[in-house]
Amino acid sequence: CFALYMTALRRWNVTILQALIAVPIISAAIYIPIWALFLPSGLLPLDNFPPWPEIMLQAVYQGIIASFIVVILVTRATRSVSATTMAVFLTGAPSLGVLFGIILLDELPGPLAWFGLVVTTLGMILAVGRRSNPRELL
Repeated sequence: CFALYMTALRRWNVTILQALIAVPIISAAIYIPIWALFLPSGLLPLDNFPPWPEIMLQAVYQGIIASFIVVILVTRATRSVSATTMAVFLTGAPSLGVLFGIILLDELPGPLAWFGLVVTTLGMILAVGRRSNPRELL
C-alpha cells in the first residue's frame, strides 16, 4: 500500500503541501467511519480515559510527527530518489524494530521473528544489489 502511495506521488507529481493536506484527510475519511461503526474503543467512557501525559505524547507523535514530519520526509525523499529505492528503505523498519527490541528492551525474538528478519534482510540485499542488466549477475 505504501509502495503504491510513493509511486503515485512520483507519477502525479504531488507537492509536499498537497501531500500534507491530502494524506490526513483521506486517511481520516476512510478510517474514522470504520472505527466508529465497527471497532471497539475504550476512549469514550471516562473511567477508561488514559492519563493526560499519555494523550499529549500520542497527540505530538501521531498528530505532528507521523502526520506531518513523516509525510514531508517521505514525499521529499520519493521525489529525490525512486519509489523503488524508498520502498526498499522502508522495508527495513521491521528489521530495525526487532534489532532495537533486542538492544534496548532485552527482548529475544522467537523463531518466526528471526525468520522474518532474515527474509526481510535478504530481500533488501537482493533489491539493493539488483542490476539493470541481468547478465551482470552472472
